[in-house]
Amino acid sequence: MEKILTIEQTRKADAYAIESLGISAQILMENAAHASFEVISERVLQEESIAIFCGTGNNGGDGLTLARHLHVNGFKSIKIFLFGSPDKMSPETKANYEIVRKMQIPMYENLEHSFIFDMLKESDVVIEALIGVGADENLRGNTPDLLKLLNYAEAMKIAIDVPAGLNADSGRAHIDAFSADITLTMFASKLGMYLQDGPNHCGEIIVCNLGAPLNLLQADAYMCLNDESARQILGIRNQNSDKFEFGRVVVIAGSDSMPGAAALTANSAIKSGAGLVELLTPNIHPALLPEVIAYKLKANSDGTISPENKDLILSRCKKASSIVIGPGIGTNESTLKMLSEIIAEFTETPIAIDADGLRIVSKDIVLKNNIILTPHIYEFSKLVNLPVEEIQQNIIEIAKKFSLEHNCKLLVKSHPTIITNGDSTILNLGGNSGMATAGSGDVLSGIIGTLAAQSDDLLHSTALAAYLHSRAGDLYSAENDEYTLTASSIIDYLPNSFKSIISTEIE
Repeated sequence: MEKILTIEQTRKADAYAIESLGISAQILMENAAHASFEVISERVLQEESIAIFCGTGNNGGDGLTLARHLHVNGFKSIKIFLFGSPDKMSPETKANYEIVRKMQIPMYENLEHSFIFDMLKESDVVIEALIGVGADENLRGNTPDLLKLLNYAEAMKIAIDVPAGLNADSGRAHIDAFSADITLTMFASKLGMYLQDGPNHCGEIIVCNLGAPLNLLQADAYMCLNDESARQILGIRNQNSDKFEFGRVVVIAGSDSMPGAAALTANSAIKSGAGLVELLTPNIHPALLPEVIAYKLKANSDGTISPENKDLILSRCKKASSIVIGPGIGTNESTLKMLSEIIAEFTETPIAIDADGLRIVSKDIVLKNNIILTPHIYEFSKLVNLPVEEIQQNIIEIAKKFSLEHNCKLLVKSHPTIITNGDSTILNLGGNSGMATAGSGDVLSGIIGTLAAQSDDLLHSTALAAYLHSRAGDLYSAENDEYTLTASSIIDYLPNSFKSIISTEIE
């Protein structure tokens, strides 16, 4: 998996590389500049005009060193704009400042903004290396005015490490924070790049290798899946298996008014590779795939699942490898009470609870660690009894705390998706706005059910489900567009999603 760092973890990684491994700060700065140069040289023509804006901290030192790499490799029009006093530079930054002066690379110090505005008109590329990872949204002095000028420039915009004005932990940004097309970040990406305002300011995020081993990154860092780790979790199917080895998924879902939710969940479960899927529902939707075994349940007067079905449901669940409860079941109290009693019967079988099923969970309840809750942010707001706006300010820590207190696995459908058991947290960075559509969560529940049935590690299997779900949505949008994406389209593209992960190993 790839690691995602906080500001403090980034500083510790720097300190470990310097103090324990003996990789000097000067070498780290040199490697940061060289790695940035490698990316820029593939995307920028040597004839294009490049304006590099540097502060006097180590981020500015990265920018000064980058200017040297560009200059000696044939880039013909480079201008450096320095802000701050050279007297405040670190030894590494000061050394590179003196080098670019001696190389006579054009450098302007503490210019008036009106002059900068005119210079920007001639620039094809703007590189921002003003503050770096230590930045936050509370900009001081004339920095907001300078960033406003940079953002107005009609040029490719590149941030070194973290865009100025973006909090690398929280994702909160100053209104004039630098808006990059590309962010070249060091060691690993930073948490705030994916939260709140972060995605709007970072553009494409590229991690630059500083020549230090990745195991120096903290074990408690946040994680995200990539294709390699997804393949490892997915594993290889035994060619001599039968259907029962790939899991019996029991889906308890739907009502007379929402039969489609049940069909979407069951269909996605069978399309995700379950050996067998059983759907228990009072109303069987005509779109249900023929491979799904359907049991038509007795209904209450409002069309929801009647408690009279309890014995039948229990009998099917006792044979299950995993259980999915909730999509489309409605809010009938007798239905919810009966399902809560069924959940209490199982302490080891993985149970994914979604949608209306989440009404079973009270704020005081302590669950068992076989439970996976999958709320969207408004459902999560009800679970933790906090307003959405407050949750968004600190969503990961609130999710971790809830998971620990309730002894369950938790997947919060936000962007990014958060998957946590309280101790370990995985972020799913994929997906697009088209997936904010009716039934998308039902599809995810079905995938979770299948992968939970095939794994002993519920945290990783749940994260893999989110990864495959979002990949299917992204593959559809790449071929079509986000506007036309439906939940059924996500199911249709699940084969493509699986193949895209598996085929990268073959290549």
